[in-house]
Amino acid sequence: MILPPDRYLAQARNIEVTVQPEKLICMCKYDNLSAEIWKRFRGAQQTHKKFKLKMRLWRYLHLWMHQPMFERYRICLVGSTITGFGTDSSDIDMCLLPEQGVHPHQHQYHQHHHFHNEKRTEALIILTLFNAVLKDTEVFQDFNLIEARVPILRFKDISNGIEVDLNFNNCVGIKNTYLLQLYAQMDWRTRPLVVIVKLWAQYHDINDAKRMTISSYSLVLMVLHYLQHACVPHVLPCLHSMYPEKFQLGQQDCLDLDLIEPIEPYQALNTQTLGEHLLGFFKYYSSFDFRNFAISIRTGGVLPVSTCRMAKSPKNDVYQWKELNIEEPFDLSNTARSVYDAPTFERVKAVFLVSARRLDHTLDLATIFRPIHHVPEHFPQLQHQQQLLHPISGQQRSTGGGGEGANPVSSTLNPNAASTYAETTAAHVA
Repeated sequence: MILPPDRYLAQARNIEVTVQPEKLICMCKYDNLSAEIWKRFRGAQQTHKKFKLKMRLWRYLHLWMHQPMFERYRICLVGSTITGFGTDSSDIDMCLLPEQGVHPHQHQYHQHHHFHNEKRTEALIILTLFNAVLKDTEVFQDFNLIEARVPILRFKDISNGIEVDLNFNNCVGIKNTYLLQLYAQMDWRTRPLVVIVKLWAQYHDINDAKRMTISSYSLVLMVLHYLQHACVPHVLPCLHSMYPEKFQLGQQDCLDLDLIEPIEPYQALNTQTLGEHLLGFFKYYSSFDFRNFAISIRTGGVLPVSTCRMAKSPKNDVYQWKELNIEEPFDLSNTARSVYDAPTFERVKAVFLVSARRLDHTLDLATIFRPIHHVPEHFPQLQHQQQLLHPISGQQRSTGGGGEGANPVSSTLNPNAASTYAETTAAHVA
């Protein structure tokens, strides 16, 4: 019998890229920028060596769980390790799933006021037990049970230093891993753009949900949305629209999803280069109307924030939708609900704006990986938090369900367009 880690090691597609795409260089003014993006992506991407170590770690846990105490559970791989959007320093995310799937009366609990508390309590109990038993193996160290909204057991592999984040029964994480790994295969430009944006956000200290900035998952959705909606012709399609039956997934389906399922590349008519798209990404979000619109890769466009607040879903409520609004494509919650503090989000938007200006003026990737020492003049309300800006380390498509004529960009795709920001000061992981 072939174990899942062995099959993933043999068949996974979104692993280390070694061959330069033929269309990387197009004899245009963006060629140097595109080459710089590709070089930095190649240096940062998850290597085959690291992927192999992670599969060995998963295999060890898979076999270790063949004991009476855990025989009714399955440990699944999720997150950037398998989607292709991870770096070589990324940790490994796993999910502990009960084999029996949905409880026969679970749908009734969705109407119960205490459903989420009960589910969280169950997760804490199981992860605490898992923690106690796993410690006896002496294979892992630095155990830490994080009692967050979605509890996580964090521990580290002693031999290779790989950090593991284990959650319990978080089926939506399996679903979105399945979706993202399909998008990663559809156009060669997607993975390098995502990795560069994540590295940029980490450099500027705006990639940490615990500190009220943008989670890595939300950053990925922002890039996918740009490639789906903001560039014409679009680079990526909307998979929910193309294959609606494929993504009508219940909890039982999570046990059977093939997270390395192949899909044919999308035949995009868009011929723009990596460099053009990175600049386009920053320009788009420098003038995005964050107050009124939410990003939705489920619809391939934008949705009014008011619509998202009213979406019927057990994990959604009106109080999640504050500063940055990104629809989770399966449970319809806000993946960016951690971004609820107005001054912090003003700082985030300032970093987008300055990066757009620098890249537009120089077409030099290095300029967006430099400290921001001052607040743009269009942001007088940010002057009091100037010190926070220092890092620690064409056209538009129609809206997807946003209503006829809805326009998520406040003026034009211009890096100097900051008028939207002055309006987006409403109060309030992904």
